[in-house]
Amino acid sequence: MRGNHHFWGRQDYREPPPMPVERRELVALCDVSLVTGTKTWWRVNVAGVLLGYVSTRAAGQVYRAPDGDGWMFAAGDWNRTDPQHGHAILSLLDAAAHA
Repeated sequence: MRGNHHFWGRQDYREPPPMPVERRELVALCDVSLVTGTKTWWRVNVAGVLLGYVSTRAAGQVYRAPDGDGWMFAAGDWNRTDPQHGHAILSLLDAAAHA
């Protein structure tokens, strides 16, 4: 069939707006490092205190508390200029503030 070279898929995708500067500054305050022995777990420390863990996977960004049993969903879509794991870090900060 002629014309089967066309890409059939979602052509109306709009990238979400970038994270506001104030939120980026909160993410920048965190020290994020890869957990030894893992490929997708990142440790989040603030002033030397472990807040929890974040990860970015195919299904989106997730976070978990240090003593948590499972991962919590943070975001499924984000702007490509946002900080790495940015939405998961913000969700972890919000969860820690309400704990």
